[in-house]
Amino acid sequence: MSEATLGGGLGQAALEMEIAETRTQLGEAIDELTRRLNLKVQAQTRLHEFEALAAEAAHNTLERLPPQVRGTLERFGEQARPAAEAALGQLRRHRNAVIAVAGVLTVTGLMVRRRHR
Repeated sequence: MSEATLGGGLGQAALEMEIAETRTQLGEAIDELTRRLNLKVQAQTRLHEFEALAAEAAHNTLERLPPQVRGTLERFGEQARPAAEAALGQLRRHRNAVIAVAGVLTVTGLMVRRRHR
């Protein structure tokens, strides 16, 4: 392209600046998409958030119970611990499937949200 076609040297400089700005915007958009699509990290982050919320809620609930009820629950917890550990083991063995399902739900939610804008 000649300078006459671009409207002189100023036109070419403006075009080059616009190209550089577009490249920057495209790079930022790609980074944002990569962050949003990193489903494994999102699922793990949400899992940790929910675990923390559940632990806090359980602690707060136990603190409000009368001592006799707390004692009964502690004894029950000791008896139920082996079953709970077995269930947790099952979840750990199927962890990738749980993360995959969370990822699919996240992507589906994003797609639905985008369609309704």
